[in-house]
Amino acid sequence: RVCVEKLEFSNETLQAILLPILEASLPMITFDFNSFPDHRLNFFRFLKACVNFRLAGLFSIAGGSFKTIMDCVLWACKHELPTLYELGFDVLLCILNEISKYSDIANQFYSVYYVQIFQDILFVMLDTFHKGGLKIEIMILNTLVKAIVNGLVRFV
Repeated sequence: RVCVEKLEFSNETLQAILLPILEASLPMITFDFNSFPDHRLNFFRFLKACVNFRLAGLFSIAGGSFKTIMDCVLWACKHELPTLYELGFDVLLCILNEISKYSDIANQFYSVYYVQIFQDILFVMLDTFHKGGLKIEIMILNTLVKAIVNGLVRFV
């Protein structure tokens, strides 16, 4: 996480760092919601640092890696542990706020992820295991509605 926050490096270097971390971490965290809690926390913190400091670089990563990142963020939102789902919500809100600044990327992003994000947030809001995140969940829904009102989302 510190390397992402403190060091300046190219998108190629970001890709060289991120892809092996994704490859190693995904099998560990997608098996269930409970195994490797410390690894999960640090993995999601790393993703948050990538989003906060290198979001533009994440869009340029080859292949389906950005989709994998979005899946990880939405997976974090569904966690039962408050630290992890709050971290997932923070990352998601940061992505949505940054995306909203760039109308050229926003339409492309929302055409792929809007419905999935909306469904996943509603799922979490209605799930009895997630009791503490209502404020940020509403902020995320508000950001999604604003995206439509501001013309960033065009459904075909």
